[in-house]
Amino acid sequence: MPESKMTRRHAICMAGALLSAACTSDKGDDQLAGNDQSHPPVNTITEAWHRIHDWLSAHAPKILANLNPPATAQEIQEAEQVFALEMPEQWKELYRTHNGMNSEGNLGSLFYGMQFLTLQEAIREFKNNDVPVDNLEPVRAADSGIRREDIFNPKWIAFAHDGGETLLHVDMDPAPTGTAGQVIFTDHADDTVILLNKNLL
Repeated sequence: MPESKMTRRHAICMAGALLSAACTSDKGDDQLAGNDQSHPPVNTITEAWHRIHDWLSAHAPKILANLNPPATAQEIQEAEQVFALEMPEQWKELYRTHNGMNSEGNLGSLFYGMQFLTLQEAIREFKNNDVPVDNLEPVRAADSGIRREDIFNPKWIAFAHDGGETLLHVDMDPAPTGTAGQVIFTDHADDTVILLNKNLL
């Protein structure tokens, strides 16, 4: 379906370093896939943030102003303890630059039109999903590499949401063909999960 294809195209556009609002629907497939030669690939999350900052400064200064200060090492460690997971270095680097955004100042409009969650909000989302096994809700449709046992898998660590039914997660419980740390898009309204990228870059 064209609508599904467009959803996937925009989702892929925002993955990793291309999470920036610089992605627009009138770009060609090469640009949406990250092959735009005017913007060579970045090698670290810090480099990606520099590019995002530059774009936001020129085009969306209000969003830039609503990004929170960095998370402390203690805050990151405490979040990992709550998750009972050793999170990828890229995830830590993401939060070392900004601990989410100020949702009261601006909801959404950063990653695929979604709000960048603070660690405290990510922990709250985790606790909401940490439910007894007999309450599992199977995934209706998912890409290869994604487990389908539970749409609320507690090892899918949220880092962005739209205030409604869709979220972005770092997947720490991939299927055998997947990769720990891959980025996934979950739609709870449709019980579907899309694989966006093998990591945050």
